Amino acid sequence: MQADIVIIGGGLIGLAIAHRLAGEGADVCLIEAGQPGAGTTSAAAGMLCPGFELAHVDEDRQESFHRFAMASLASWRELAQALVETSGIDIDLRMTGALGLAASAREAAGLKSLAERLSGFGRRPVMLSRGELDQLQPGLHARFGTALYLADEGQVDPRLAASALAKTCKAMGVKLIEDVAVTSLEREADRICAVKTSNGERIEAGQVIAAAGLASRDFWLEKGPVPFFSIKGQALSLDAATASLSCVIRTSGTYLCPKAGGRLVVGATEERHIETLTTDEDRIDSLSEGAASVAPGLKGCTVTDAWAGLRPTTPDRLPVIGRSSGVENLIYASGHHRNGILLAPATARLVAAIVGGAGNPGLTAPDRFAG
Repeated sequence: MQADIVIIGGGLIGLAIAHRLAGEGADVCLIEAGQPGAGTTSAAAGMLCPGFELAHVDEDRQESFHRFAMASLASWRELAQALVETSGIDIDLRMTGALGLAASAREAAGLKSLAERLSGFGRRPVMLSRGELDQLQPGLHARFGTALYLADEGQVDPRLAASALAKTCKAMGVKLIEDVAVTSLEREADRICAVKTSNGERIEAGQVIAAAGLASRDFWLEKGPVPFFSIKGQALSLDAATASLSCVIRTSGTYLCPKAGGRLVVGATEERHIETLTTDEDRIDSLSEGAASVAPGLKGCTVTDAWAGLRPTTPDRLPVIGRSSGVENLIYASGHHRNGILLAPATARLVAAIVGGAGNPGLTAPDRFAG
């Protein structure tokens, strides 16, 4: 078998790239070690909150990151509509805003500082008094005295988005190989000529895109240390149909994401360098208690599911999206940390541009870790 483009990894990033490239007429083969979207994508809450992610980015890179993330956020509306038309799957995109809650003077000052930074980027953040917060979202705990509201942020259901993208990619002619791992890259000088898989197949490739999340470290061919490491996250879902939560809610220790059918995703832990996918009863209980401490009406809601995922993370918490400095037909698209869902459309657009001959952007270039 051969293909113009071989994509390693069938999470939302890999699927979005395949969708974009196939739409531009490329012959695409996507190889996924499990089922498309069943790994880290399925563990994500699906928050689309560029503004609230600034705190995780170095200050000198915040504006560049924010522009990239906002462009991706804007693309979600168009993508959601296209996927409904091509797959028949509603991916539960909700642009109902996001709330950051402050329970102390220090947290309030932090939110005010964030609002000022976002205003400087052209956003329209709104600081809410307690009375205004009650009007927007009743039922929150009395300890939250103020809040930051970003009306143009939201969320999507990553599991539905992955299913819709996989179905659409197949209809567009993408060769989607499931339950097969890439075991090695066959090189000739400074090019990859083929990928080899766990079922013994050899697939000739014009270009190779490593979009396999944490597993992309197996295909890292740059100078310097491999930048990808794991931050495990545990999360749960509640049957919260009676809670009437209308938007994403974030506190210093908990987030709440209301989904279709009364499902509420609550997360998430951050456990560095742990690569097991088991859940811990104490941590899940703590998340459930945390949800009730944000919205007391959630106390006693049934936990319907609990899970764990591994966030593929880099030292600067920014993704690696760019062409290899030493292997001319290898492109990386991984290390998105907490923002793989948010950044999937923009990552796909950027990778397509790089495939077409564009240079690497400094914000995400692979060689920034070379030392």
